[in-house]
Amino acid sequence: AMRLLFNPNISHYYVKTALIWNWFLYTYLLAALCMFGGSYCWREKAYKDVKAILNAAGGFLIFVLVNIEIANYFAGGYGIPFHFCGELSEAATYTIAWTICGAICMLCFNKKSTVLQKTGVGLICLSLLKLFLSDIWQLSSGLRIAVLISVAVIMLVISFTYQYLKKKV
Repeated sequence: AMRLLFNPNISHYYVKTALIWNWFLYTYLLAALCMFGGSYCWREKAYKDVKAILNAAGGFLIFVLVNIEIANYFAGGYGIPFHFCGELSEAATYTIAWTICGAICMLCFNKKSTVLQKTGVGLICLSLLKLFLSDIWQLSSGLRIAVLISVAVIMLVISFTYQYLKKKV
């Protein structure tokens, strides 16, 4: 997993073939599923922190996979350039994906997973900062108003769902 996460040459030794069903998907997804499976099968009594580390590594692999797939989709030729604040459609796709990942982290919790909740809040804050500091300035005023109202509605839905699920646990 560490080799996949910290590979500096990920954008250089790649020839563009398929947009979504490519070797990134099955390599990163298989490694993440192995991390989650290992965490699920880990015995509670021995080394309790290993479960949290395996879950965190699996979640981080999924987050990296989402970013690689977005960059691959918008790549024009050889290599995978990451343009987080580039063209509006690509930048907005990153922002939406980060918000969805943050919402999933916030909503997939139990009584002990405060780290997962904090990670979700951090991802949502990061996507909102990116939206307000970069993405929104590329829009016309009418679209800017529509985007801000949409973001407010999404944040309200996330907050009400989080409160509802928190009461059930």
